[in-house]
Amino acid sequence: MAMINSIDANFRQWNDEYGWPEDGEEWKGQARLCGVSYPEWKASVVQYLLAPAIAPEATVLEIGPGHGRWTAEILPRCRRAILVDLAPNCIDYCRRRFAAFPHVEYHVGDGRSVSAVGPEEVDLVWSFDVFVHIDPESFSGYLRELHRVLRQGGRAILHHAGRRNWALPLAFLRERGPKAS
Repeated sequence: MAMINSIDANFRQWNDEYGWPEDGEEWKGQARLCGVSYPEWKASVVQYLLAPAIAPEATVLEIGPGHGRWTAEILPRCRRAILVDLAPNCIDYCRRRFAAFPHVEYHVGDGRSVSAVGPEEVDLVWSFDVFVHIDPESFSGYLRELHRVLRQGGRAILHHAGRRNWALPLAFLRERGPKAS
C-alpha cells in the first residue's frame, strides 16, 4: 500500500480508510519471506525479540498498536502498558479489546511525540510496522521523545521495514547509556 508518509495521510489511512480485516494480523508478508507460516513467524518474534525484552515489572510503551496485533502479547508480560496511536478509532478498538487488563493506559497521539508519557517512565518502547509510515521529521521527533521517556537502561525496539540502509546513520542509538550530569 503506497502512501505519502505525512501525519495527515496516516491519520486518514489508519483512522478513516483502512478496514482492519484481520485486526493487523493480515500483514503476513514477512512470514512468507522467511518461508514459514504466519503463526510460526509471529511466535518466533515474540519468543526471541519481544518476550526477552519485557521484565514482569516493566512499563512498556507501544507506539502505533493499531488493533492490538502485538499488544495482546505485551499485556500479559508487563506491569504497565501505555498505548499511543495517531488514530482514535485504533485506541477505541484497543480499549474495548483489552478492557479486562486494568494496567493499560490509552492515548491518542499527535503522530510525532508521546507527550502523555512522563520523563523516564518507560522500560521498553515497542513499535512494529509503524515507523516505515512516518516522515523523517516526525521520526526524529519520536526519537527525541524516546530519549526523554526511557529510563536508564531502557530499550526501544522499532521495526522499520522496507527502506534498505535508511537507518544506518542511527546506529549510535543502539544502546542508551547514562545521561550527562
